[in-house]
Amino acid sequence: MFSHDERLVVAACDDGIIRLWDVDTEECVQELRGHSGKVSSAVFSSDSKLVVSASFDKTARIWDSLTGKCTMELRGHDHEVSSVSISRDSTRVLTSSYDSSVRIWRTVDGKRIGELETDCGSNVCAISNDGSMAVAGLGSGCVELWCLKSSELMNLRGHIDQVWGVTFSPDDSLIATCEESAIVKIWSTETGEPIQVFYGHQSAAHGVDFSPDSSMVASASWDGTVCLWSVGDYGVQVDDSTTNFYIAPNSKYLISQSYRDDMVVWDIATQKRIHTIENGCCLSDPIVFSSDSTRVATQSGGSIQIWDINKGELISEFSSNIGRVTSLAFSKDGQYLVCGSETLGVEFWHLGKEESVRLRLQSLPRGFGRGEKVLVSPDMKYVVFGHNNALEIWSFPLQSPIQKILKPFPSGGPFQTAQFSPDGRLLAVAFIGGAYIYDTTSWGRVTQLDGVRGTVEAALFWPDSTMVAFSQYRREGAHIRICCTASGHCVQTISTGQISNRLSLDATAQFLLTDIGSIPGRCLNFATDKTVNVNSEDVVSGYSISRDSCWILWNGERLVWVPMEFRNSPRAVFDDIVVLGSCFSDRLGFIQFDANKMPMRAKP
Repeated sequence: MFSHDERLVVAACDDGIIRLWDVDTEECVQELRGHSGKVSSAVFSSDSKLVVSASFDKTARIWDSLTGKCTMELRGHDHEVSSVSISRDSTRVLTSSYDSSVRIWRTVDGKRIGELETDCGSNVCAISNDGSMAVAGLGSGCVELWCLKSSELMNLRGHIDQVWGVTFSPDDSLIATCEESAIVKIWSTETGEPIQVFYGHQSAAHGVDFSPDSSMVASASWDGTVCLWSVGDYGVQVDDSTTNFYIAPNSKYLISQSYRDDMVVWDIATQKRIHTIENGCCLSDPIVFSSDSTRVATQSGGSIQIWDINKGELISEFSSNIGRVTSLAFSKDGQYLVCGSETLGVEFWHLGKEESVRLRLQSLPRGFGRGEKVLVSPDMKYVVFGHNNALEIWSFPLQSPIQKILKPFPSGGPFQTAQFSPDGRLLAVAFIGGAYIYDTTSWGRVTQLDGVRGTVEAALFWPDSTMVAFSQYRREGAHIRICCTASGHCVQTISTGQISNRLSLDATAQFLLTDIGSIPGRCLNFATDKTVNVNSEDVVSGYSISRDSCWILWNGERLVWVPMEFRNSPRAVFDDIVVLGSCFSDRLGFIQFDANKMPMRAKP
């Protein structure tokens, strides 16, 4: 960030030092030392007399930019402080943290004068120019606008992935945000509605800012580019957007969700809308199918609903006793529904009797970063709940009083996802800093998997449990990594361009099914002595989505151009049907092809 006279630049460094650089001489003129961890954010005050910093040592600090001395240390966050902002009059500092809180501090004495509790960790925050509002971008994709005077909260809903950048326009009438899925959005602070969306980055957008006259927005991306966008004249005018797909286990039904909360059930084969379910389910609320694909469970307003997919009717509804439910899972036989809350525990519901048993969590009390997930082992021996930076395990359904807490290695970090092997003998767990295989027979053997880290959306075991695949996103891009469960060695990396939320095998176990298309088994390398790196467009068979989301491909060759409306949004490929979600309406695009009329045969 520049100083007000544009003579200095402040840099937040991983070595715990804040450095001030002279723009003309390109020399470091000041080093601010005192943090014991990585500095995640550093900004100048409007008069450039102060520098405010946030650090992974769980503190924020206020510095005199002339002397380099720390004048105030702000303590109180339970986890890493991710971002910091200072008011124009330099009287207040705003901090966000992965402990699921955003706090406002007084600069004169360092006293905390306000706090906003969020559903999950906050990546970034900003205070408005008039000091009346604060905005936070969360790891769940939510953006929260906070009125500091009245403490009223407005949820800006429409992002589908982690929000990495937020900023107010100079007149505070607009907010610009950017997310991991490379999308930049403009919002109205008065209504909380999105008014423009911009597409163009090929990788995660991590920073955004307005020009002084609010006519332009600049965004920076991990693809190495900075884009300038014209506010008001161009871009897509937003009415609604498809934010999530949920696919039934039998691949017959698809549920789409828009940011206006409606859930639409589609028949994939006929491409027809069957039902619209208006239950007020928020974007971050869980939606899960039963294993036989006949029912779906949702959470809304503290209540759990069970729906009949074929009829679109509400079967049963009951109130949870553990607060806001963040994850749901059916048992394999469909008799039990397991609910998880980030603060108050895990609840077992017997659906036939509508009776529940509640278990309290024993690890850290609040959500951290992205993930909470509950799942039941295929043999119905265990239920696990991943949250914070731990994974808790119970016997199921309470046949013996065992409970174990698995925590990652020192480099592990926040929980991402978990998956049981088909026989329930192995458990794959991904944390943001690494992934591990646990032996469920003794919970003693642990194998670390090579290269699986960052944002992990999905995991899949092979039928014989010898291999496990992860869909992940790291700074260098999106990949599918396949690892040997015995050695932990990564045998193949498939560069996909876009992260896949779905990993599964076809009925013959000969094809790996992803959001971008099918990868035949002959293209997968299972030698355990080396890692093979391939591009998805070189190996995907039949119909697929290009890495840049601009084309539907046939055997890697361009076939159909994808309009801007249907890029950077949920998508799925089912044999000869490609489904595309809209970025600015609740429409879905179904495209069905005839393989017999294609210019070449699909790869065997």
